[in-house]
Amino acid sequence: MNSFRFVVLMTVLFSATLLMAQAPEAAQRPNTPPDKAVVTVNGDEILAGEVQMAAQRMAQSMAQSGQQVDPQQIGSAAMQQMVDGVLLVQEAKRRGFKADPAVIKTSVEQAETSAGGAEQLDVTLAEQGLNRARLNKLIEDSDLVNQLLMKLGEGIEISDEKISAFYKENPTFFEASEEVSARHILFKVEAGADEETKAAAKAKAEAALKRVLAGEDFATLATELSEGPSGPKGGELGFFSKDRMVAPFADAAFALKPGETSGVVETRFGYHIIRVEERNDARTVPLDEVRDRIRQGLVQEGQQGRIEALLTSLRDKAEIVMVGAENAPAP
Repeated sequence: MNSFRFVVLMTVLFSATLLMAQAPEAAQRPNTPPDKAVVTVNGDEILAGEVQMAAQRMAQSMAQSGQQVDPQQIGSAAMQQMVDGVLLVQEAKRRGFKADPAVIKTSVEQAETSAGGAEQLDVTLAEQGLNRARLNKLIEDSDLVNQLLMKLGEGIEISDEKISAFYKENPTFFEASEEVSARHILFKVEAGADEETKAAAKAKAEAALKRVLAGEDFATLATELSEGPSGPKGGELGFFSKDRMVAPFADAAFALKPGETSGVVETRFGYHIIRVEERNDARTVPLDEVRDRIRQGLVQEGQQGRIEALLTSLRDKAEIVMVGAENAPAP
């Protein structure tokens, strides 16, 4: 069955301190039915299934980035994310924002495609304790939050002086490593291959190298012979720094001058022939090349500050009650 994960209120920003917060009890109850509320925020319910989806998405994202996943902390952060999302939805409605029907229609269609069809979407929603009505509400809420966050980002002006100051105060951000642009021809060898298989692949690489040295066009040969994913593009790898490639490949590539070709290079992927086309020396990227990127980052920083200030105010005034925990307000 194709997996489906609808990103609930994906634009909600929350700080790393939330990951260290004490986990609300209801978020940690594995036996809570997914269609049952685990917390109310100013009277609006958050269902267990919604928290579970947010937790799954968060755990997946952390795992992909190499972070250690602690189920208890994930549960706490997912609950806080959902609470903050509801608070922002309520604020968006208070300010008069309206969900865009076109956004809802497109999002539902995308959800059906991701799930493997309309019927499969209904099955997956049911497994999470949700239904179409609840899904539509989540999509509407997400659109409302997006509109609110865009509004909070308006009017943030970043002066050239502030951009220059950031550039001067953070020089390591703008250090570019030495890079080369290269093509390669790969003859793959699977892990655990026997010596006979390796020898056959190496022989094919040596034969290809002879053709390169005889003057045949490298890109054409790569398209014809390479067994790597870059083969259809003539073996083109684009620019890369030394730390992005496995050591034998990187050592060989960075030892070449533009226009030079390596011998047969063995890595854990198989046997390569490398042609370096261009080289960029290590340098400090000039301010003019990164001015727009700095401005965008500082605008986002200002927007996040406004969001956090708004959330702090909304949390202080909110009535947040854990369901099934003796109706005690959430800490």
